[in-house]
This record gives sequence, C-alpha cells and structure tokens, in this order.
Amino acid sequence: MVAVGTTIYVFGGYTGIYDDSLYAFDTVTSTWTVPQVKGNTPVGRAFHTAQVISNKIYFFGGHNGVSNLNDVFILNIGSMEWIEPRVRGDVPLGRFEHSMTSIDDKIYLMGGGNHMTWLNDLHMFDTKLHCWTKVMTSGIPPKIRCAHCLQSVGKYIILFGGYDGKTRLKDTRIYDSETMTWLPPVKIPSPSGRAAHSSCVIQDRLFIFGGYDGKKKLGDVYMFSAETCEWTTPDINGIGPNGRSYHSCCVIDKKMYLFGGYDGTSRSSDMYVLEQAMPSLSRLCVNYIKNNRTKVGNIQRLPSELKSLVEN
Repeated sequence: MVAVGTTIYVFGGYTGIYDDSLYAFDTVTSTWTVPQVKGNTPVGRAFHTAQVISNKIYFFGGHNGVSNLNDVFILNIGSMEWIEPRVRGDVPLGRFEHSMTSIDDKIYLMGGGNHMTWLNDLHMFDTKLHCWTKVMTSGIPPKIRCAHCLQSVGKYIILFGGYDGKTRLKDTRIYDSETMTWLPPVKIPSPSGRAAHSSCVIQDRLFIFGGYDGKKKLGDVYMFSAETCEWTTPDINGIGPNGRSYHSCCVIDKKMYLFGGYDGTSRSSDMYVLEQAMPSLSRLCVNYIKNNRTKVGNIQRLPSELKSLVEN
C-alpha cells in the first residue's frame, strides 16, 4: 500500500485468491471506498511492490498464482486511470517478495524470488523515460534474499533483513546512489533476523515492524538512524498490532499507517496508526533514570509511582 496526499491505496494481495481489487482509505474520515478506475486492471497478484512519484503509483511484478511477473503498471491518481507503459531497457526477471524505493524520479528495485531462486540484483527504473537499467555496483553486494525491506534516506538506500532460502537475515546494508557503491556491512547491534516485515521512513529514520523469524510472528518496532547508523527501540504506548508478517505500511504527516498481514492463523484487514507524541514528564523521568542508574543511586527514595514505573 502507498499514500497519495491523505489517501492510502491498497491494490491486490492474497485473500484466498490473487486479488485485483483496488481500495482507498481516507485517513481524515477513516473510511474505505472502492474507486472507479478507467483502463485495463492489472491481473490479480500478491507479493508485488508499489512506489509513488508525482501523483502516480508505479506497481511492479509479484506472483499471480501461475507466473512470476515483471510488468509495470501505473495508476494515475489525477485521472484515476490504469496505464501499462511500453518499457524498454534491461527489464528485470519476473519476481515476488522483492523491494522497491525511489530517489527523485528514479525507482530502485532489489532482490526477490524467481521460482526457488533468490536474487540480489539491483535495477533502476527511469519514470520519465520508462526505461530499466541494471545497476553495475561496486563494493560487496548484499546476500541473495527475498521479503526484505528497502528504503531511501537522501542519497542512501537502506536494506534490512529478508530470507535467503535458509536463514532469516539481520544484516543492515547501505547503498550510495551517487557513487553506485554498496558500503561495508554495518556491524552494529541490530533487530533479530526476520523476513516479510514492513518498513517506512519518517524524517531521516527507518522504522520496521514485525515479520517472521522462522519460529514466530513478530510485533516489535525498531528504528534506524541514517545519521548515527544505530538501531534503537522507540518507547511506544497504546495497544499495538499482534505479531504478523506480509503486512504493509506507509507514512502520512509523520504518522505510520499499518494494514493487514498474516498472524500464522488468519489474514487481517485491520488498520493501525503509530504517531509521535510528546512523552509525559513521568515517562521522561523514568527514561532518564533507566539510562543513568549510577547517577541516580538508590531508587527506593523515589516516589512510589515513579519507582513502580522504573522497576517495570
């Protein structure tokens, strides 16, 4: 799913069938609608990707139950029309569970699966020329993988996790789009290995949620700073989603919207919102005490309410 203005668009997915439906969620009124769209609807699919550039949504690939697809479709939000452009260049192999992101008017596509083959190739799609280029990179490329996340922050593209056919990965890799170089692996403490998680960028921070670690569905949130190259766990209040994989998320006005997914038993159609709020004074005190225990000393002297929060 992707956001255009204050509206979220969801296309396709697996609902027991490979769906070709398009839905719109108005985040102002919290209502779902089925938009009327002109043009030829793409064949139903799941495990595809979407990216927004200049009021247009670009969809690529996925699996339709029979084939791994490598087609490009554009949904023009201004005219509400489906367009299948004539593309040229070095078109990527059909694939599923790949990831896409964009820098300016260029879309970057990396990895995914083709039958039982996992990929680590990097492609760029010029949205003005409708032309594909296979990017010849320098540096050590990431391992082959599918179901990873890929997000851009400035000139950098950040990759995390995925599945290589054997292991749920937990490596963090950064690609410099100006020098066309994969930087050395980020050797820092990271979230646990996972695949089929969701991701989004708020300001210069990459957020990930959930996924599957090979044993259980996860429901945790991690944040990666592109400036410090550090992973942290943000302090989150409220009742969040249960553990899940194969869900989607996007950002509107610094709020992370999360939809759908599979919890190991059933497919979900719920929508959650994670937004940044000013923490309370007591929460600020608790965070300081937990991070500075040696300075604080004996917590038995704290007020009972604050002491209880620190101990928990």
